[in-house]
Amino acid sequence: GDYELCLIAAAMSLDDKEVQSEALSLVSVDMFDSYRTKNIWEAMRGLNDEGEVVDLMSVSSRAKYCDILDLAEIIQNYEFLKSNIMTYVDRVIKCAFVRDARFRVMNALAAIDEFEDVTNIDEVPVIIEGIFNGLELETKEKGARSFKEIAKEYVENLNGKLNNDPNMIGIKTGLDALDDITGGFDRTSLITVAAPPSCGKTALIVRIMESIAKTGNGSLLFELEMSDHQIVERTIGARGAIPLGNLRTPQKLNEMEFHKLSTAIGQLNESELFINDKAGLSVEEVVIEATRHKAKYPNTKAIIIDHLGIMKMPKADTRAISLGLITARLKRLAKDLLTPVIILAQLNEKEINRRPVANRRPINSDIKDSSRIVEDSDAILFVYRHKVHDETAPNIAEVYLGKARDAEQFAKCYFKFDNGNLLDTDQAFAFNQIDAHEQQSKRQSNSTFNK
Repeated sequence: GDYELCLIAAAMSLDDKEVQSEALSLVSVDMFDSYRTKNIWEAMRGLNDEGEVVDLMSVSSRAKYCDILDLAEIIQNYEFLKSNIMTYVDRVIKCAFVRDARFRVMNALAAIDEFEDVTNIDEVPVIIEGIFNGLELETKEKGARSFKEIAKEYVENLNGKLNNDPNMIGIKTGLDALDDITGGFDRTSLITVAAPPSCGKTALIVRIMESIAKTGNGSLLFELEMSDHQIVERTIGARGAIPLGNLRTPQKLNEMEFHKLSTAIGQLNESELFINDKAGLSVEEVVIEATRHKAKYPNTKAIIIDHLGIMKMPKADTRAISLGLITARLKRLAKDLLTPVIILAQLNEKEINRRPVANRRPINSDIKDSSRIVEDSDAILFVYRHKVHDETAPNIAEVYLGKARDAEQFAKCYFKFDNGNLLDTDQAFAFNQIDAHEQQSKRQSNSTFNK
């Protein structure tokens, strides 16, 4: 499949000969599925065993029925990351295991069907055991390591963070207030964003994408609910601080807003911001496209899915189990690509609205089918605007951590909510506004109760 060709392309293109040799030694020829890939890999392993250079020229001269144009076509047509070679190794090994297991299962069923002598029924387990004997999955998984070895890596990472090494610090969104409470997103994190309707969940995601673009990096959004035009409109509004209502009714745009519109489009045209608005994608379709996209655009700093609840569900006994299968796979994707995956999730609105108005900030258990989502998420961000429930409240969006492995749980930051956009605001001023309103609401509530 694609992973076999990605492995071949990565191995032929790799400059690190030690890693190349390790990959060639880990995957045997019979682990490949097609005659074509078996032939190419056999030539590559042969060259490596003889201490020869393994590259496009040498492989084309050694491989049977495959010339340099065929190999060049593989490298050109299959988007791969050389740094992901061990991920491809692992995938090819696991796919070979699945094929072997499937073949043995079919043989076992055939043997059982042919077994007619019930007097010798005790022989069935022996036959089955013989069929499955030798079925083993060997992968390059990490085993136990000494404290000393791990501590050495930790100190190196710590020094890198002190020196602001971009490879050691979390991925910054470019939103200072958010980055201050998260420390930046870890490269292997699965992050859940949830909010009641109209509180600014999509607005936050759009701001994150737009801010990442400002740093010269990119993001990939799987938008399963809205159209790509709607996301583009919101992103332009976020970049130019233009009210969304005016963008939707352009007759309302004034001269300054037209200038902001033109500037925002010009800036965003240069970004690596990609949107896929195909509805009903399965998690495997997301994984395949995200992997190919990351290979082609290595500066992609976030993979975002809006939203989890309308993805195509894998078959399972319950919806909660199906969602758990999706989140577990997306968590592996983040680790494989070293790119945080951000998923938007729905809340149990009826449960939230049963609570008193002053107590409607969402919590982890408010997430629909929450158990596996909360368990798999490395961080959970809630977006909340009290003004949705109380017209007298300040128009400020609170963003806070419902769960955080690497940051302070319940830490908050604030944004001004203005005509569909989340705008930066002074954090102390926003906190004081919200606190003053809550204190006033408590006094009014106590006064009403005393009467």
